[in-house]
Amino acid sequence: MFEFPKKQRLSNEKEIERLFLKNNSFEESPFRIVWKFEENNNKVAIKSLIVVPKKRLNLASERNKVKRIIRDVFRKNKLTLEHYLKESKKQINLAIIYQQEEILDYTIIEEKIKVLLGRLKESL
Repeated sequence: MFEFPKKQRLSNEKEIERLFLKNNSFEESPFRIVWKFEENNNKVAIKSLIVVPKKRLNLASERNKVKRIIRDVFRKNKLTLEHYLKESKKQINLAIIYQQEEILDYTIIEEKIKVLLGRLKESL
């Protein structure tokens, strides 16, 4: 139920390149979300990529910590969006980009991710 398997991760370079070339995006501080509809060939509704730029957080341990927190929050809160996409038989590739210069608290990140996913569902 609350899983984040390898199939749901965006790792193909060509897919990532297409995502950033022709995309839809919006910001909800401290995040920016970029998404694009793809053909549903993997039987997966959402493929995601989590980005924490080195420019924002210099230490790899800090970047990894933020990525772990974002992954966990996304994993717990993606169900409503996933059900909506499965019903409409669509697949979405999305990138969640962290744009803060310091590590925020788990609860703040959770609130912002919920807002992001809600706005994304409304805009679809």
